[in-house]
Amino acid sequence: MKFSNFVHGLLNCVDLTITGPNDECGVRKLLNHIFPHQTHDYIQLQVDRTFIIHILFSIILITQILDNGLSNKLILVSCSQPHFVEPRKLLVKIYGQITNTLVDRTMELLCMHVLYEFRRQPQVHAVFNNGIAYSYIVGSTVSLSSLSLKKYRSFPFAVFLSLIASELAHFHSLPFRDAFLRLVTEERDGSLRASLVNQLALFPRLREWITRLPSELPDPKGTDRYISDFPTVSALHSEVNALETLLESACSPIVLCHNDLLTGNIIVSPDESTVSFIDLEYCAFGYAAFDIGNHFCEYADPSFIDCLEPYIDAHSYPGRLCVPIR
Repeated sequence: MKFSNFVHGLLNCVDLTITGPNDECGVRKLLNHIFPHQTHDYIQLQVDRTFIIHILFSIILITQILDNGLSNKLILVSCSQPHFVEPRKLLVKIYGQITNTLVDRTMELLCMHVLYEFRRQPQVHAVFNNGIAYSYIVGSTVSLSSLSLKKYRSFPFAVFLSLIASELAHFHSLPFRDAFLRLVTEERDGSLRASLVNQLALFPRLREWITRLPSELPDPKGTDRYISDFPTVSALHSEVNALETLLESACSPIVLCHNDLLTGNIIVSPDESTVSFIDLEYCAFGYAAFDIGNHFCEYADPSFIDCLEPYIDAHSYPGRLCVPIR
């Protein structure tokens, strides 16, 4: 895909396309670009369908295909050497075709670069034609089942709730806009800078997504249900316009929102003392209250019985009694 000229001037870019998680040659070329001084003669040992081990004399690279991404292919690469106590790890993300129509990749990379300035994680090691390689954050994802445990959710032991609330408050307080405008000058990318100056991205993004809706589906029966059960494009645009007018007087501050705080995008440190947010694909300026509410909706565990009938457990939505107050 085509990135902004701004990206090429800021990050380590390589003209390389990786066809998929099993594209061993492509992954190896990417690693050669990131680690140019390593020895590249290797013996390949196929362990199973998800692990490939490359033995590079004193260096062992282990690539593991992670299948928990909802829209992208993710590969974890570990590099072990005798003088390292712990393996060096990085992630290789191959963009999905569907997400490329929904995600502003330049904005994603800009957010990752600035967040690394602020927090020293995650670091973008390389940008290739259809993805990125970046540092791995040690820890485990939060599960909905763990959030339901009393020791993690109920006052006064609300460990995860308190950590997530503190991290989100800190994320919202970081001066992203100032950092963006410092990096994105008029000369580097005037249109991107103009969008950052206008700041609020919620409604332009909604309108863009609405325009991408198909007029029909491949299956005629699906098209009939799509037309009968879903509002028209015109009705959706009217709803967005009404919502924009209603929120003109909203008291919620406009901040850089994560916009995708499902449990799989929250990493808990091994000692459960901190949390980190990953996958900044949908980051954009919006209302802080929207980001909080969007995260709360994840507690209701929306699981789709089929593509048109979502099931939501409303009883799991957080109430005031389970929110820690300090």
